[in-house]
Amino acid sequence: MKVPFSYQKTEFDCGPTSLTNALSFLFDREEIPPEMIRRIMAYCLDGFDGQGHPCRRGTSAAAMRFISSWINGYGESVHFPIKTQFLEADQVHLEADSPILSVLRQGGVAVIRVIYECGHYVLVTGLGEPDRLLVFDGYYEEGRDIEDLVREGIGIIPDQPRRANRLVPISHMNSESTGSYQLGPVPRREAILLSRTDLTFHPL
Repeated sequence: MKVPFSYQKTEFDCGPTSLTNALSFLFDREEIPPEMIRRIMAYCLDGFDGQGHPCRRGTSAAAMRFISSWINGYGESVHFPIKTQFLEADQVHLEADSPILSVLRQGGVAVIRVIYECGHYVLVTGLGEPDRLLVFDGYYEEGRDIEDLVREGIGIIPDQPRRANRLVPISHMNSESTGSYQLGPVPRREAILLSRTDLTFHPL
């Protein structure tokens, strides 16, 4: 059974929220190993804020890279059909030869760091028309905040809780600017691609 995506429980857990939502998109609930959820939650939220408070700087690029590697290793060791790839800097773009667009066309997903006042992870689940990305942002917003997004050209999807709640123009996200849902400066960019390797997989 496919379950609706989750929203963040704090101001800081966009990383693990987006990763677990990626699993929910690719797999039925009965297929997802609980160990994978446990490890994602354990390895994320590794950042410290300026006052030394743990978890209050979200999840670092180093942690996301490690999680991507761990998922690959776990999948191989227990024959769980998942593959990930960590991208950074100039590897993260939405031009014609984008690895992100390629994995989306093949039914995979991408957890991407974008700008949303600060660095923020969202889940991209597919391509919409015309030239837009289906995005699920786990940071719940309503009222005036939603109106501000619409003025920026971001579409709001209210009725697809298992797929997307935003429709973002590809040209908008691909920008080096620092508006909502833009990739921002190239050196700070990062993404994890996730795809299912065996669509005939059934849990034991």
